[in-house]
Amino acid sequence: MVTILRWVERNSLPVSVWEDPEKVGDVLRAIDTRLDGKQAAAWSRKRHRRILNVVMHYAIRRRILRTNPLPKGKEVTTATRTSNAVDKRSLMNPDQAAALLDWIRRRPRGGR
Repeated sequence: MVTILRWVERNSLPVSVWEDPEKVGDVLRAIDTRLDGKQAAAWSRKRHRRILNVVMHYAIRRRILRTNPLPKGKEVTTATRTSNAVDKRSLMNPDQAAALLDWIRRRPRGGR
């Protein structure tokens, strides 16, 4: 356990970093990026930012930080919302549906 704590101490930045907006941006870019350098999935970015936000609120409650340094509101990097609605252009028209049902009706039955 002591070894792990020493490693964390050596490899962590001081809390004062959170007062520098440029460093905060660097941290946010880092948590939005996979190890191979590509952008992480939208749900991963959202989850990582939520976790970081919880940590910031904890630091404020413990009086380690005065304010939450994370940006508020939507940013350019947030994922666009998608809809579960079906695009009517991708549906079959009545003639296509009739042809498909007719093809299924004419198929030989096999199996059990």
